[in-house]
Amino acid sequence: MKQQITAESGTLSFFKFNVRNEAEAPIIKNSLMVASGHVNLYDLKAELKANHDTELYGEISGVLSNGINIEVRPVELIFDFQNKGNAKVNIFENRSQNDYSATLKPNSQKINTVALARLNQYKISYNYTVDNNPHDAGIFVAIESEANLDFLSSPISIPEFDLPFVDFRTPEITGLNVYEQTGLNNILTTTEQTVDVDAKIVYHKSEAAPLVDMMGLIQIPSVGNLITELSVKSAILNLNKILCSVWELPQPLFEGLKAKLDGTTSLTTRRGIKLANSLSLENSHIEGTHDSTISMSTETFETVVSVSTVAKIALPILNLEANQNLVADTKTNANAVSTFRMTGDFNLPLIKAVGKAEVDHSLKLEGSFFVSMDHQQGQHR
Repeated sequence: MKQQITAESGTLSFFKFNVRNEAEAPIIKNSLMVASGHVNLYDLKAELKANHDTELYGEISGVLSNGINIEVRPVELIFDFQNKGNAKVNIFENRSQNDYSATLKPNSQKINTVALARLNQYKISYNYTVDNNPHDAGIFVAIESEANLDFLSSPISIPEFDLPFVDFRTPEITGLNVYEQTGLNNILTTTEQTVDVDAKIVYHKSEAAPLVDMMGLIQIPSVGNLITELSVKSAILNLNKILCSVWELPQPLFEGLKAKLDGTTSLTTRRGIKLANSLSLENSHIEGTHDSTISMSTETFETVVSVSTVAKIALPILNLEANQNLVADTKTNANAVSTFRMTGDFNLPLIKAVGKAEVDHSLKLEGSFFVSMDHQQGQHR
């Protein structure tokens, strides 16, 4: 073991130290720890840094690393911790990593954690971040994973054997393909499975004047914008565009199960409040779109609503198309206009039935509200 320690100080001004330690052991090829610290009374600042690296050999081989960094000031706190490991045990190879960091200031705060774990061909990692600053506040999540299921497709054999304490002999099993027997080959498109998840919730703070300000003591800030996003991708599932493939078979019968669904929602508070939604569905037999918007003025409370929906169905025995629209507002008077139109045809060879259908409907509403008051004052003599 080798160890070295140095220290330096100034009267009521600063203090420094450095530590270095090296060691060896039967299963440790080399272990090194380095640490340093600095305290400055003039700047009111303290720092601490430490790193530790260990190299293993023998039955367990690999490198383990740890690091820490801390900085403290009256207006700031910084904490950073890292842990990494890459080890191999006989035929298994393992790798892991853990990082933690935090930065705290009067006007901003940020916390982050990262982790990684790997065992041979299997891998999973995640990254979580929480951030708050004068402009926005958000939570961010990212997850990734990988797995190779190719070993399940290799046939295995199980010999027959006698169960103890029971007069029973198991039959011999040869050429068992777990991947096919369990039906995984019909569900999974590939043996290399990956899953990626990304999600975030962000609130954009409004820079407008507070809604309520009572002498600067009680303030209610104006409403900002809230944004949420989610993305999930894998070999059989894709939520980035919400694409789902249930079966991957060559028969045309199962092609109809493939569908694509897109959806978005947004909320804005500039020049009033506006909520917009959009949804679309695509399939070889069914198609549809839906759009809706609701907006309201925060000054006059005038509201406008707009809804539009289109749907199509195309089947060997039925074709159908529908269109619906709705527009309503309260700008001058309460008005609403709604239209609905549907056309279609059907053909049922089994019962020799053929026909067409058509529906057209419209509705219009208008409303007004008036209050009139007349007051006359008489004279008495």
